Amino acid sequence: MTLLPLLLTGGGTSTTATGMALSATVMGQVYMWMSAVQVLGNPAAGRFADKTGKHTAIVTGGILTSTAMATVPVICAYGLMVGEYVPLDPSETNWPLLAATLGIWSLGGTLLATSHVSQYTN
Repeated sequence: MTLLPLLLTGGGTSTTATGMALSATVMGQVYMWMSAVQVLGNPAAGRFADKTGKHTAIVTGGILTSTAMATVPVICAYGLMVGEYVPLDPSETNWPLLAATLGIWSLGGTLLATSHVSQYTN
């Protein structure tokens, strides 16, 4: 949770930082929706952990979270991939891709948070 604010609020007019320069209001909305995904995903994560076992659920949660963490910087720094530095404009962000990635991050976190209390052990 420390990495995400740095990626989403950094940048702006700086030529060295990459990020989306989001406002505090938008950052609050991002965290609100991530929390909503976690709350709504909790029952499904619990059923998954009970069905497949806590070890499988923990590994799956780790893979989902790690993949999303590795993808968010790429989404935030797409301006660097076009060859020259272009300050990132939030209006040009691929919001559906960012939302999907953050949703995967939230689901992975939900699996990690609920798997250790699973009924079934492999």
